[in-house]
Amino acid sequence: MAHSVPDCLVQSPRRVLLVEDHDFVRLSLRRYLEEYGDLCICGEASSSSEALKLIEKTMPDLILLDLSLGKEDGFTLLRTIRSRYKEIPVVILSMHNETLFGVDAIRHGAKGYIMKCNISEDLYKAIETVMSGECYLSDFLRKKLTEPPQD
Repeated sequence: MAHSVPDCLVQSPRRVLLVEDHDFVRLSLRRYLEEYGDLCICGEASSSSEALKLIEKTMPDLILLDLSLGKEDGFTLLRTIRSRYKEIPVVILSMHNETLFGVDAIRHGAKGYIMKCNISEDLYKAIETVMSGECYLSDFLRKKLTEPPQD
């Protein structure tokens, strides 16, 4: 279910929308990000339909998107976001190793890919990097995206 959008958060210049189907993970992400003080969570969604409604309502500066949204496919939502809201960067959060989905996520328009096991080390740095207009890539993804395709 979509969560309300606090008025004070809508005014922040650095608004983040969380799209994650697990309540505990969403709560943990919110608490983690609020510790920094310069990011505000402008909304939280647990499904694609909720996410799209909240994007339209809040127009966040960045979206943190889980690739596994229950039975929904996060790649489909990523493609929809990229087609409708090209100006809003998306950073993927996933329990899946970047060797499985990282390259595809970047090629589908994500500006970063973070494995959930690395959130505490990488998330804030990734947000800063992406909000400054760059892509956040691990060394592995950078190498995979720059090496020539193999036959």
